[in-house]
Amino acid sequence: MDEKKLVFEVVMDDELDDIIADGVRLKQILLNLISNAIKFSNSEGKIILTAKRKHHEIEFSVQDFGVGIRKDEVQKLFQPFQQTDQGAKKIEVTGLGLAITKKLAELHGGSLYVVSEYGEGSTFVARIPMMVQVENEVEKVFKKISETTDQSRQRRVLIVEDKPHARTLLHTYLNEAGYLIEIATNGVEALEKAKLWKPDVITLDILLPVKDGWQVLRE
Repeated sequence: MDEKKLVFEVVMDDELDDIIADGVRLKQILLNLISNAIKFSNSEGKIILTAKRKHHEIEFSVQDFGVGIRKDEVQKLFQPFQQTDQGAKKIEVTGLGLAITKKLAELHGGSLYVVSEYGEGSTFVARIPMMVQVENEVEKVFKKISETTDQSRQRRVLIVEDKPHARTLLHTYLNEAGYLIEIATNGVEALEKAKLWKPDVITLDILLPVKDGWQVLRE
């Protein structure tokens, strides 16, 4: 950024609320988008990072005023190892950066898209659900469980999560709701406890150590 003498501006909404997110991965999403904006920007340009509330999501947008992207090139952006043809020069857009960034946003229950005008610049937008939205979805799931399980016993929930803050949040919420809780911090432990404990429902993180969530689901 210093080499190109870029101005970096941050705009924060006063109405931002909590989100449930992996802090490391959210930081990676934003850094990847900022790095991409630097790559697209002309010298002495500007990059704007905006965070604002959009319905039940927090919208993070990174705007540059660089070369922009042709409409026929937009579909390539989120594919691994792609380039865009900007006149006489090619710019490597992603490597794996944007493909991974999109996947990380989706794993949070969110999305990533781009709005671009060739010759004027691009805005990459990542949307991540706020806590209130996640809580509403959790309530729907457990209401369904209540309707379909034996009411004579305490219902069991297996929380599979390697991040301490996420485990604590889910444990607190479900404990207050009256559920019996067991915790696993990796995929192997999750499979063992699921077989022995036979929970009514499992909350399963995808990015797990030892075995990821997809492997756990398959087994």
